[in-house]
Amino acid sequence: MPRCGELARVCFLVVQFFVDATQRQEFCAKCPDDPRRYRASAHRLEAEITESAIVSDFEATRHAIQTLRSAGVRIVIDDFGTGYSGLSQLYELRFDKLKVDKRFIQQIGKSSESDIFMRAIFGLCKGLDLCVTAEGIENVAQADAAFAYGAHQGQGFLFSKAVPADKVPQLLIGFPQAKFVA
Repeated sequence: MPRCGELARVCFLVVQFFVDATQRQEFCAKCPDDPRRYRASAHRLEAEITESAIVSDFEATRHAIQTLRSAGVRIVIDDFGTGYSGLSQLYELRFDKLKVDKRFIQQIGKSSESDIFMRAIFGLCKGLDLCVTAEGIENVAQADAAFAYGAHQGQGFLFSKAVPADKVPQLLIGFPQAKFVA
């Protein structure tokens, strides 16, 4: 079984970032300076920022993103499409990865309108050279469709339910060639 240090060479550690501005500044000050606390180098760290965190304090979020990015941390927008952020914020903040909200993924193939939205979202991501994770994948048809639209990664119960940290190595061994995020 791989050890944590071995996994750190092939995996990313994702830290969700949906806290108030004071905590945001504290996190940003600590995270890049001591990535060893996460047992991963800074370029293996991803900060996931929800759309709601962006609109709650745009300037604090912008500063946090600049601080993290300058340390080599990848910036991810989570729950994209939930209606909180605008395209101008997506443009200004320059994310490295976008996670398409599960509500879009679960509507794939149910109407021509949902397919139009999916093509638009994935086309935008391709044009901006963003890595895309499809959230909420529950079945093979959704996975196939998401990857056909251009998803680079998938996340959801099809791959695994949430597992404790000590079970992650065994989970990864079971899916050595899969494209997924646990």
